[in-house]
Amino acid sequence: MTRESVPRIPAQNAQSSAYLRKARGLARGLLFLLSMSALANSPACIIPVPLDREPAPKNDVPQILVSLAQPAFGRISHATGDLFDLSFTVEDRDLARLENPDTLYARLVRDVSTSDIPVLTYELTSLTPVSDDPERVSGRFGPYLFCAVLSSPRTVLTLVVSDRKFVDQGSGMDPTLSPGGATDSRQWILECQ
Repeated sequence: MTRESVPRIPAQNAQSSAYLRKARGLARGLLFLLSMSALANSPACIIPVPLDREPAPKNDVPQILVSLAQPAFGRISHATGDLFDLSFTVEDRDLARLENPDTLYARLVRDVSTSDIPVLTYELTSLTPVSDDPERVSGRFGPYLFCAVLSSPRTVLTLVVSDRKFVDQGSGMDPTLSPGGATDSRQWILECQ
């Protein structure tokens, strides 16, 4: 075979072939950009729009019903050997909710003159539903010998009710704190004779 029998590509054809490949690449990129632009500007959207959701229900604050407390909130007197209860009723519309009804928690704390943080005295982790009203629960601390246990002539006892769990007892934090919870509180002032 002689040198002349091998076909030769003229330099001009090789150069035009390289330009053609570049032009095809640019055309593909341009076509991609145009199609994306057309999709983004089209009246039919391919990104789903979230449906309107119902707003989350408002968290109602539990209300301690003052008129149903036994004994009534305020000043109470007992002898050191008296065995007695402190009972209460709470109303919370969230108790009757069909989805995720509230669970209520109650703590009875006492103020101590030597500390800014009250001392946890008693805790209720479940309250009793009131049979004729789905929005009410009741609770009771006792019967206890409160005066003998507290050994103080005058003690402020604070009832705190929450729709979330309270901080852990050993945390060193105020035991009336209920992170994220709605709370209500009332006081008995116990005078022991």
